[in-house]
Amino acid sequence: MDNKSNKSSSDEDDEGLDPRIQGQLDRLNGFCTAVNHLEMELNEAQQLYRQVLSSASEQLKHKHKKLGKCVDRARPFYLANRDARQAFKQLQEAASDFERANEKYNSAKGKVAESEKKMMNDGRVFDGALQELLNHATVEVMEAAKLKRESSDSHQRVSLHFQATQKKVKELNRNLKGAILKSRGYFELTAALNRQLDQYKQRIFSVENGLRMAKQEYASALHALEQISDDIHRRREKNKLDEALASMPREDGVGAESDDDMKKIEAENRYHGDLILGETVDGLDRNEKSDFRSTHILSDGDEDIDSDHDDIIDGKISSRGERPSVSGSEGNNGEDAFSDIDLS
Repeated sequence: MDNKSNKSSSDEDDEGLDPRIQGQLDRLNGFCTAVNHLEMELNEAQQLYRQVLSSASEQLKHKHKKLGKCVDRARPFYLANRDARQAFKQLQEAASDFERANEKYNSAKGKVAESEKKMMNDGRVFDGALQELLNHATVEVMEAAKLKRESSDSHQRVSLHFQATQKKVKELNRNLKGAILKSRGYFELTAALNRQLDQYKQRIFSVENGLRMAKQEYASALHALEQISDDIHRRREKNKLDEALASMPREDGVGAESDDDMKKIEAENRYHGDLILGETVDGLDRNEKSDFRSTHILSDGDEDIDSDHDDIIDGKISSRGERPSVSGSEGNNGEDAFSDIDLS
């Protein structure tokens, strides 16, 4: 019992020292620390952003109060100027898309031209494989042409929008030139504060991404630990089952008699043997006298005669008063006496 307990405790110690568990625990603790650190950092970044936003609002409110109505009058110009900058970015993106679509279209056309040129130079028969190749190249050309038209339309539409915003900015600048000059300080401060707030926003986004990744890694390490625990549990259950099967008595195989069946067979054999032996002894008791009385030693050339035959002979002798000759020399009377006797 002590040996078994010591063995189980040693197995548990071995399982407790599993390097997989230790590695996952270290990984789990590391990501847990990282999550806690990133959460604190995120709270600090969000708090700092709120402080900067509140301070910027106070500064702009004070500046607006100082400058007066010129800020409101010049605001449409700065809004139009902001729209013009956004339209210019969209125009650049549309121009890049159109260039990529044009390159793809030219490449697809080049594949078709190369395939046709190769067919003409090699004198290749127009078979199914070549037909499939040309069809594929033609489909690429059609798709590239469609993409080129769409990107061209988008570029033209964005270009018109940019031209409209530029025209509006020029008109407002001409009409609101005095108010724009007076309120320049307010809108410059607004742009600077917005850039600062954007930096804090980017910091918050970066910390949020890191926190999300750390939580995912933490969940992955926790799941790996659960899998290792399940594996150890299944292995322990299997070991217990093997030990239980090993401790069970081994049953007889197919066709083998059990101990009870062997005992029954031996008892039946002894019973039949006793019956046979008893009948033999009783027969000997009943026939012992007649058997020993009927058997006698004959001379050379003679044979043994059964007791029943002796009785018949004795009867014949008593009736006639004389014993017949064994050799049959007495005539027909002797032959009649032995006519029904089988000599053995």
